[in-house]
Amino acid sequence: QGPRSAGESPRRALEALRADDPAFSEIAFEDFLYALYAQAHEARGAHTLDRLSPYLSAEARATLGASPIELREVRQVVVGGLTLVGASGLEQGSDRVRVAARFESNYTEVSVVGAAQTYWAVEVWNLSRSRTARSRPPAGLRALTCPSCGAPLDGIRDGRCSYCHKAVDTGEFDWMASTTQSRSEEHTS
Repeated sequence: QGPRSAGESPRRALEALRADDPAFSEIAFEDFLYALYAQAHEARGAHTLDRLSPYLSAEARATLGASPIELREVRQVVVGGLTLVGASGLEQGSDRVRVAARFESNYTEVSVVGAAQTYWAVEVWNLSRSRTARSRPPAGLRALTCPSCGAPLDGIRDGRCSYCHKAVDTGEFDWMASTTQSRSEEHTS
């Protein structure tokens, strides 16, 4: 969905989150997006996308996990560009905030037979979170953990944290990618 008002940038629109979430920072949010994107692609190669269920919906995990070749690894994930292309749900009374983020990246896929192929990719991710969610301190954004209690992600089973026993795959605690769309992908080597 588009920005709050015609001509307003999504980044500017997100400043409205500070009324309910004083710790929200656009810079910290973008840092989180870089980390989530890289870790999602690495998990795609390691076949461990389910670990990221607090941050990636089942649909997003299925889209990311679909590959024409059997992967052994995705490595050297470098995000060269991140653009927020839409923001909505920022008006009072809305229960969910939605953001669309466009990533330009390079990564290398290694097949089970050892063949390595580097790609340039453009993807759009649609993310949302509860309007009442609170931002984590910037120091912990790159280390993805249980968004409720901060426990390691290896304690997440079927979208529930085995430490705090809460369902954490709902977007109630932190941002969650609901969908991911590959716009283009090109071999670079």
